[in-house]
Amino acid sequence: MKRIALLIVVAAVAALGTVGTASSTTVGTAPIFRNTTHSCAFGGDDNGDLVGHFYAIVDNGRIRGTVTLTGVARNSTFAIVLVQNPFCGSQTVGTIVTDGHGNGKVDFNAAISPGAHVAWVATSHDGHLLASSVVSVA
Repeated sequence: MKRIALLIVVAAVAALGTVGTASSTTVGTAPIFRNTTHSCAFGGDDNGDLVGHFYAIVDNGRIRGTVTLTGVARNSTFAIVLVQNPFCGSQTVGTIVTDGHGNGKVDFNAAISPGAHVAWVATSHDGHLLASSVVSVA
């Protein structure tokens, strides 16, 4: 069931990425890991504990993103922070409130910071960091 839902989301993001006519449109996806270490340049490190995805459509100086979390804390609130590098600039772009299964989603639209070439998302719950790897925004 999770695979089917993930496939539907990936197909929808891919379809949205082909709608625009600008040649600068890019589509990226990055896994989100639980209890990961991270760096500004590379985002979260792949520790094998996958808990979601960060999807991004980059066009006209903006990031239209979707963050999905799966199997995390139930009925909990997660503030989603978008980090752009270089300079490690960050901003809160939304909040996910998970359901009784620990699943949730948020969509956002944010400006690309001047000079940024990658972006990733992070959140935390009860001291546990969740972070994605990077997507290109250049």
